[in-house]
Amino acid sequence: MCVRPSFRYCPETAGYFNHVMSSRKTDSIDWKILAVLQDNARIANVELADRVNLSPSPCLVRAKALELSGFISGYVTLLDPRAIGLGVNVFIQVRLEKQVESSTMRFEGAVGKHAEIMECYLMTGMFDYLLRVVVSDLDACGKFLTEFVAKAPGVGNIQSSFALKQVKYKTAIPVGPPASHQPGSESVLSAGGARHSPGSSHPVRHYTELDQFDWKILSAMQKNARIANVELAAKVGLSPSPCLARVKVLERDGFISSYVTLLDPLKVGMGVNLFVQIRLERQIESALTVFEAAVRDRPEIMECYLMTGTFDYLLRVVVADLDACQKFVTEFVAKLPGVGNIQSSVALKRVTYKTALPFPKSE
Repeated sequence: MCVRPSFRYCPETAGYFNHVMSSRKTDSIDWKILAVLQDNARIANVELADRVNLSPSPCLVRAKALELSGFISGYVTLLDPRAIGLGVNVFIQVRLEKQVESSTMRFEGAVGKHAEIMECYLMTGMFDYLLRVVVSDLDACGKFLTEFVAKAPGVGNIQSSFALKQVKYKTAIPVGPPASHQPGSESVLSAGGARHSPGSSHPVRHYTELDQFDWKILSAMQKNARIANVELAAKVGLSPSPCLARVKVLERDGFISSYVTLLDPLKVGMGVNLFVQIRLERQIESALTVFEAAVRDRPEIMECYLMTGTFDYLLRVVVADLDACQKFVTEFVAKLPGVGNIQSSVALKRVTYKTALPFPKSE
């Protein structure tokens, strides 16, 4: 693994980069750059330039301009939740006693203080909020529900369900003109969320075997996937060579899943989050296999979970607008073989969206 620094520039040139983006529309090369970076946040500029058929200098200018104009919101490292003892996804629907601004502000403020809450959306429908929470086990889930959710200000009703399996999880938003939204290099993920191929083994080490330097490395890289090895080493208190060796071992052992670039969904025209609950006509293996294969082929589907409760699957889908929501449900979901019942709702607001996993309390 080569260590890649962030796209660097002199502060004096910031105005020029802003001018580059403000003086023209985003073109096909920009979309190619964003697509490549979403799949590999640590790619070197020379390699990126080669992938998009540019020379290195103009490629660097474009990448930095995409950062400064807000298309790129961050470079992050995805970890395997199971590898660090967080293999349970819990979905919690919350209805407030009063749907007034003061109640929503207090609840959303409380949500922001809990590292276990990875996603929170203000929703249409019977419930006001949908939360995705990662925990270590069912006991931790019960504790979270009783000690936080039930006591959160203004909460009137709670309904929770568990993900039996994570069918799909990705951060790469389909970008560019609609014709370019192809399945491409999307990840097919295991139940814990890591980019593993079918049949691959779990990490060699248990997370309790990691020391303070490993945890510091993972923490820093979750926040910045493009951090240079020299800078990373300084942050964690190691010299560069042993720091790089540790990163390679964390990759090898499956703690580090992938390096990705996060985009602003609104900037790339995919600002609507659609949640679709699906119940199959028959809960048999062949029906599940067919459905999950279809889900993996659709780039709009960011997440898919096999669930406990009334519905078999929960999907999070990103689309451009409400017309695209309707088209997705009627032309794709409703026509899938074996689908018996569909219930969909739209997120009015994304309250919280995180990729950085919380670490065990002792670390």
